[in-house]
Amino acid sequence: MDSKKLVVDSIVFRYATKEILRGIYFDLELGSICGLYGINGSGKTTLIKIIAGLLKPASGSIFIAGKVFNSPQLKDRFSQISFLSQESFLPDDLRVKDLIRHFPKDSEQLLADEMISKYLNQKIYSLSTGERRYIEVRLILSLQRPFVLLDEPFTGLEPIKIEKVVQLLQKEKENGRGILLTDHYRQYVSSVIDRAYLLNEGYCKTI
Repeated sequence: MDSKKLVVDSIVFRYATKEILRGIYFDLELGSICGLYGINGSGKTTLIKIIAGLLKPASGSIFIAGKVFNSPQLKDRFSQISFLSQESFLPDDLRVKDLIRHFPKDSEQLLADEMISKYLNQKIYSLSTGERRYIEVRLILSLQRPFVLLDEPFTGLEPIKIEKVVQLLQKEKENGRGILLTDHYRQYVSSVIDRAYLLNEGYCKTI
């Protein structure tokens, strides 16, 4: 197994008697960006949660850097993966600058970000969906782990912030990280994606 890849191998997942994923296989290399597409309900979020270790498949394996993860071993898995879920993870009662100080390695860079600096004294609950989402993306990317999973990272973002995030993804790719993202904004990320996968009727195809 290639130690420079994250490999999704023969993943099957069922809700009750309905089979959502039917033997999914693909890989994500370091230094690349892959897009995962599909209509709502096709299983994109389910699959990304399986990779992150938040759901257990009926069968199949996840390999990260040559090591198999067949159960939700979150501690080991999250030493290799940073994961942005669709659901916001920011605590409402913290001020933005206090939140960022919990990420000391990159706090100065984050505090200086022109798209964050004007909100530093505001509490998280007062931010718009797009403002929260941009901060979440920046925080997840600040976790220096080799593989990054982004589930709908552009939700609520205005075009200028989308363009900024695309630039950040390009930089992280050039720095050697492997990034998997799901989103409906294909036009914004097509220039940085190396491969795209389509989930359809439980199967995964390269497009």
